[in-house]
Amino acid sequence: FRVLSDEPLNLRKYIGVLQSNPTKLTEIDLDEHRSERYYSDEAVVILCKHLLHNTAVTSLTVSHNGLTEKCCESLAELLRLNRTLERLDVAHNALAAGGVALAEALKANVGLLHFDLSHCSLDDAAGEALAAAFKGHGTLQGACVGHNDFGEGVCSRLALAFCQNPRLDTLDLSALPLRPEDQRMIDDSSMLAKEPPHLKAAVQLVVKNQPTYKCVDLMFRPGFHERQVEELGMKFLMIALRDNDHVTSLALGGNKLNVPTCRYIQRELRTKPNITELSIVYNQPCLDFRDARDFCGMLQQSPHIR
Repeated sequence: FRVLSDEPLNLRKYIGVLQSNPTKLTEIDLDEHRSERYYSDEAVVILCKHLLHNTAVTSLTVSHNGLTEKCCESLAELLRLNRTLERLDVAHNALAAGGVALAEALKANVGLLHFDLSHCSLDDAAGEALAAAFKGHGTLQGACVGHNDFGEGVCSRLALAFCQNPRLDTLDLSALPLRPEDQRMIDDSSMLAKEPPHLKAAVQLVVKNQPTYKCVDLMFRPGFHERQVEELGMKFLMIALRDNDHVTSLALGGNKLNVPTCRYIQRELRTKPNITELSIVYNQPCLDFRDARDFCGMLQQSPHIR
């Protein structure tokens, strides 16, 4: 604790409370802008040790401190073991390669709601790991990863991960090389919250890619389902299916599929040989005889469908 004696008084007070009355604190804010001076990597390491099994603190801010990758293993351990922390802000620090450890730890995290990693000098390796973590995280609602050193390809995978996780409401990719089509995908994905619950549940199961989940049944059943799945919802189902290789059957009937939606489904199915069954029954009046005929003609490019 010799290191701790050189740190700002504010940190020493926090540590004292965590030692004497660990349930008293619910928020720790060590942003340099609101402190006497910078906090060191060593100080954050000590703080994380006191928070590993804490059940009261829900928010931790250590932004603007010039932290480096030296403290990332401790922050990663905190993410893996602490089940109470809901908000973690490490923005405006030079974490660089340490971002990979944080992203990998996020995969094992079960409680975080908001994660700010903006302005952290993260590279493509960290971006790839974050995309994988965002895709399947069960509680995360918002993330900020803008102003990092991600390439265009990584930004596309981050955008796709955002669209594949219905729980993730916001993803800040400010000042990153985002393609227009990826930005549109993100903008459209924000509308997914308006889709019926049974669609969101299906998308979550598809993203998990479990071998036992083989049939996506979105057949609309009046009185049982809240409302029909609309065009945007169908698109996000197909996006979620891109990385799934276990689903073999799609039941999409009764949802008033229109021609543009059917064309989109057909284009996506070209690259999904694992999907062999497709049902779009009860779609009048949105699809007439000619539309159905044309759709069947397009499906000839996907001979694995019946």
